[in-house]
Amino acid sequence: MSLRKLCFVFCSSLLLLCFLGVESSSSYCPDICQCYKNHLEETVWNCTRLVSAGQLWNDDLRQPVQHLHIEDSKIDFPDDLSDHFPNLKTLELSNNSINCSKHLIWLLQLNGKLQDQENIHCTSPQTFNGTQVLKALQLIYDVDTRCPERCVCELAHVPKDDQFVTVSVSCNNLGFTEIPKTLPANVTIHMDLSNNRIEDVSELAKNPSYSRVTVLYLANNRIKSITSLENSDWIEQFSLLSLQGNLLQEIPTQALNNVFHHQDINGVRMLLSNNPWKCDCNTISQFQKMEGTTQNIDANDRIAETAVVSRANPDRKVYSATTAKIRIINQIPDDILNDKNLAAAIELLPSNYSFEIHKTVWRIRQVGAKRVALQMPEGLLMFALTISDIIEEFCQAETVIMGDVTYGACCVDDRTAIALGADLMIHYGHSCLIPVDQTNGIKMLYIFVDIKFDSQHFIETIKLNFNKETRMSFVSTIQFVASLQSLVMLLKSEGYIASTPKSSPLSPGEILGCTSPSIDTDVIIYLGDGRFHLESAMIANPDCRAYKYDPYNKEFTQEFYEHDQMKTNRKAAIDTATKASRFGLILGTLGRQGSPKVLNEIKEKMLKSNKEFVTILMSEIFPTKLALMPSVDAWVQIACPRLSIDWGLAFSKPLLTPYEINVALKEVEWMDKYPMDFYAYESLGAWTPNFKPKCEKKKTIDRK
Repeated sequence: MSLRKLCFVFCSSLLLLCFLGVESSSSYCPDICQCYKNHLEETVWNCTRLVSAGQLWNDDLRQPVQHLHIEDSKIDFPDDLSDHFPNLKTLELSNNSINCSKHLIWLLQLNGKLQDQENIHCTSPQTFNGTQVLKALQLIYDVDTRCPERCVCELAHVPKDDQFVTVSVSCNNLGFTEIPKTLPANVTIHMDLSNNRIEDVSELAKNPSYSRVTVLYLANNRIKSITSLENSDWIEQFSLLSLQGNLLQEIPTQALNNVFHHQDINGVRMLLSNNPWKCDCNTISQFQKMEGTTQNIDANDRIAETAVVSRANPDRKVYSATTAKIRIINQIPDDILNDKNLAAAIELLPSNYSFEIHKTVWRIRQVGAKRVALQMPEGLLMFALTISDIIEEFCQAETVIMGDVTYGACCVDDRTAIALGADLMIHYGHSCLIPVDQTNGIKMLYIFVDIKFDSQHFIETIKLNFNKETRMSFVSTIQFVASLQSLVMLLKSEGYIASTPKSSPLSPGEILGCTSPSIDTDVIIYLGDGRFHLESAMIANPDCRAYKYDPYNKEFTQEFYEHDQMKTNRKAAIDTATKASRFGLILGTLGRQGSPKVLNEIKEKMLKSNKEFVTILMSEIFPTKLALMPSVDAWVQIACPRLSIDWGLAFSKPLLTPYEINVALKEVEWMDKYPMDFYAYESLGAWTPNFKPKCEKKKTIDRK
């Protein structure tokens, strides 16, 4: 056959195919679409009532469509349409039911091809109903790509105005030992890290992503402390924190100061139950500070026993406990809070002193006390009769005012109160060094007597005297500590470098005459009158400049201490004592001043050094009384270290502290910084009641 004939046959075949209506793939048009060419000769498909994306293509062929319009359809395509429509220029999806899910993430890659974007909204799921499609898909993409590995992240709340989007991040029971470092960005986060093995929470302080976490569950981990969060700006929009079932022993009030200063304090909730709280009064006082600022503390939280912690405010909870069953009681009864006669009686007391009479009346009635012992320092004794009258009138209980001198927190005289037949003892004006579970045989109630003062003048004084570059440590006595902590937070919020150092078991910022923390700042600022407590901080920190603000006369002064002279005097006393052949060991009996544990430690060292000694019990130590025993060459007093430091020169024979006798017996070296750690948990040696050898601490850790 000739070439001409072959061409004729081929062309005839093509024409025949056309007449028979057989279409090529380029002319394919789905049944649900209207297909045509626009004025630019570009292919346009208008499709309605689409059920499946597969209806748009034929045998997976790539369709030469430039403009695709889909209406009245349910859009939930698992495939990227651009794979099937490589020439696509515009895509219109208005007036459709659009399920915004991961399946539509490909829409974000259309680079402007999606038409009328502002009017295309999600109809499902309910979370995104009414949200613009691209905004919803961008959120889904961001949450999916930044979700911590192995965790489940879900968009929990997406307002139509795109504000305050909330994401739920669930990392429950995944064996995590660290807090994840990556979180979804630009959203509010509710996070669950419960039932893991997390010990360190410092990531909350150093990772800016966690400032968006408003709800955080850390229950049932291995967290022993959150002190790494102190002085940090963590979780600024905080609403709920769960630390249940961890290894916390002390209430982290300092670390949680951001919570206490929350804009909506009633919106803050903390869950702290099932932790091995230390059964001491400091823990009770920390719960008191918390409930004084926060209403919503877990009603199942368990704390140490035999003390009531509350404020005279009907809207605040009250914490109570008994050694048989630890529990929390809801609040002081209304009949006490609303008693007009009681309120009139309270007005007889100074309004700026918080004697917490409502709590006192409630506690006496609760325990059914018939005889109540009142103990307070001399500065408060002027109010003792008024308080006694109130108790006897409103509680029908007999009161006993304990008139012996009360120098400090160490003078709690529970044993005398028991001997007097008291059912309840109320100690005023000091923090409680004697744990409430150690006063066996009598119920205890501690009233700190918070004192109000002109805090604005105090703040203005600090700002006038110090710039924002000065590192400041603020300390005080228990009466002012609660106010001091709040004022320090205020200074920090304004850019000042301020802190309230802590020496456990004391509260942050609290100091005693014999116990102060080591401080690494430029200055110490003491809030209070007198110098006794301030001198404790000055002795412990000889390199810090010290200042005192007296809240009563509003005077601000720089204070000085003769460190060299004090050390010279004490070294001389120690040197003399090393030559002594007979020692007198004085165990203080003024309240709980004396420590039998420390006495026994010194006795053992005396025997080891072949020193002769005699033990003497004494409530108060006077030079004239010791002079009656001239056969003693040197004295060691286990009562108040400051007695030797401040008045040692008044005695004819050396009067050493437990630390100093250890130096004299060459058990320890003389320390250039004289230790002020007598009641500190982290004390430096066995001359203190709360000292624990490092090996003992290690064993405790191993057991846990």
